[in-house]
Amino acid sequence: MEKLKINSGLKKIEVNDNGEYITVNLSDNTFFENFNNLMDWMDAKQVYIDEKEKVLQEKYADQNPGEINIKIITETAALYKEVCDEASAKLDGMFGYGCMKKVYPDVESPGFDLIIEFLDEVTPLLKKFAAERNQYINTKYNRNRKGARSHS
Repeated sequence: MEKLKINSGLKKIEVNDNGEYITVNLSDNTFFENFNNLMDWMDAKQVYIDEKEKVLQEKYADQNPGEINIKIITETAALYKEVCDEASAKLDGMFGYGCMKKVYPDVESPGFDLIIEFLDEVTPLLKKFAAERNQYINTKYNRNRKGARSHS
């Protein structure tokens, strides 16, 4: 029986001391588009939360002026949790199920700061993987390469 071995473009990134990893499928043409969309989405959600927080501050401005208002904190925290849960689900779709749980095993629901930290840490790796993939493609499909079409 013949065997066919194909480079699927799947990369693994170890994310904790337990040897757990997340995956990046560089052969999926939508990966980098989805990653870019996620970054734009996170930026838009931050603006949305900032605007909502201003509305809440106006709404509760008359209650205990000059003091910390627990209602503003609670409602803002609920907005962040909703966004972070959705971001975690999006990251699971991109890097494999349980991505945030593997990266932050002791955190039940990673906050905005931890998600941003993850994105900041993974971005240079993605750039490196993309450069390696481009080099691989350029080498493999170079016009001067003799491969399957050569007639030696």
